[in-house]
Amino acid sequence: MNKKYILIRSRLLLPLSRRLGLDARIEDGYLLIEGDTIAEVGRYTPETGERILGRYRKNLRIIGLGDSVAAAGEDIPCLDTVLLPGFVKAHGHDHESPLIGVAKDEPLTDWLDHAVNLFTGFLTEEKEALRDRFGVSAHLITYSKAKLDDIYYGITTSLTHHCNFNKYNVADLVEAAQTAGTRIIIAVGSSDRNYDPRILETPAEAVRRLDKYREEFGDRDRVAIIPGPDQVFSNSAEMLKALKKWAQENNTL
Repeated sequence: MNKKYILIRSRLLLPLSRRLGLDARIEDGYLLIEGDTIAEVGRYTPETGERILGRYRKNLRIIGLGDSVAAAGEDIPCLDTVLLPGFVKAHGHDHESPLIGVAKDEPLTDWLDHAVNLFTGFLTEEKEALRDRFGVSAHLITYSKAKLDDIYYGITTSLTHHCNFNKYNVADLVEAAQTAGTRIIIAVGSSDRNYDPRILETPAEAVRRLDKYREEFGDRDRVAIIPGPDQVFSNSAEMLKALKKWAQENNTL
């Protein structure tokens, strides 16, 4: 049975909060989650545990106790972990996770041509052969690896710039994030000049793609769709204006 509230007590808590102080380090901290929202963050005391148990006991899951129920605040286990409830990855490229360290000394545009676009183009052009080999989409494997990286480093919310060939594979990224249980904002890429001709498009095509993804995934928990033009040099003024208009009409970044 899914419980509405989740309580986690940890040896160390880094709230990353301006209200509590960006440098705050709380020993014996706790996190109370209500649904998919952080309800409380702070230093744990037995009195804190008693209050939470008294209010939410019947609908409370305590991490570290399994299906057991704590009788008192002192029964709630303090895990040998670090909580990072405010750790948000504000910009990332989930398709690049397997490429870490490849051609790392090259200038950006050379690296894009010699590593990123080469890799993502290969995944796109050989997608059927790769699916036959692995049994699932190769893009899904790549994005799932990125989500595992996020969780490993304590990131539970990320904004992913899903650019170049990846703009055609948003469904795989949504599946990877939902399987991982993390929150994701997907900035869908666009390019209409000075870039790989296989991924160039008109402003109208870019807007239609955003509409399609918003209709398909806009009602998913922990998923948001926003425009994410690849680079200034690969997006004309007309493209940027069209994407800005879409963002304003849909109340997004």
